[in-house]
Amino acid sequence: MLALALRTLFVYLILTLFLRISGKRQVGQMEVGDLVCALLLSELAALPLTDPDIPLLHLLIPVPLIILCEILSACLCALFPKFKRIVEGTPSILIDKGVLDEKQLVKARLSPDELLAQLRLKGVSDLSQVYCAVLEQNGQLSVIQKSSLQPVSPSALDVDVQEEGVGFPLIVNGCVNRSALDRLQLSERQLRQKIAPYRVRDLLLCTLSDGGTLCLIPRGKNARQTIIINK
Repeated sequence: MLALALRTLFVYLILTLFLRISGKRQVGQMEVGDLVCALLLSELAALPLTDPDIPLLHLLIPVPLIILCEILSACLCALFPKFKRIVEGTPSILIDKGVLDEKQLVKARLSPDELLAQLRLKGVSDLSQVYCAVLEQNGQLSVIQKSSLQPVSPSALDVDVQEEGVGFPLIVNGCVNRSALDRLQLSERQLRQKIAPYRVRDLLLCTLSDGGTLCLIPRGKNARQTIIINK
């Protein structure tokens, strides 16, 4: 049992290491090449776990080779659009200017009710609300609603708004995040002044946005209480 546990841990660490090397693109999206890579890696990982006679070192050749092929394929797709079209295909425009393209729907092997289900997942209740719908290369459906149904933006109303930017976690579970402080060029003393009268250990989370909005969430019974301070 101990040998099996150690073999499992070794396989897990090897796959985690090489998938981390392959980049976030492979983790965040599942296109054709990514799916092939995942299937091959799962098969390779299963062999030494089910057959103790297979040396674990046999993973050190095929796993890096598969990851290398995937990275090379991604680089070639980025450099040569024609190669990308061959390997990953092209997006399918299912609805163009409010008109449903039946041929593209059949080509994508989608039925009308499946398309409606995908639209509902995007918050669109009816085909008449859609100006354009594109089935992307990774299988995701991109939907653009008609202009009359889109939310009104501040620019359309000629209203100036301040960019809030990203909220950086300065305190997490009562501990100061020094890397975030360095990024914002803040000292711990300045942080304590901003969160006063609270103490660092009293806060579950404290974030500060680029726009200067400070968000405090106290620990304990008040964890559900969010305090917003604009400075």
